[in-house]
Amino acid sequence: FESGESASDQVAPRSAGQLQTIYSGETVYHAKWGEGVVVEVEGSGENAVATIAFAEVGTKRLLLSYTPLELKNERS
Repeated sequence: FESGESASDQVAPRSAGQLQTIYSGETVYHAKWGEGVVVEVEGSGENAVATIAFAEVGTKRLLLSYTPLELKNERS
């Protein structure tokens, strides 16, 4: 978790069936931090961590199993 988050900001992990696969270069939306671009994804499954550059708050490293993200661009 990012430092400074309260317990109410934290969410339960998603099950393997709910995990979303994202890739470097994709644009995503986070409810708190807005739109961002995926810089890097490390690991896989429940241990996947994404580095995302958000316009308003800078770069964040997020554990994807705990982070609700919406994919903003369509894959071809």
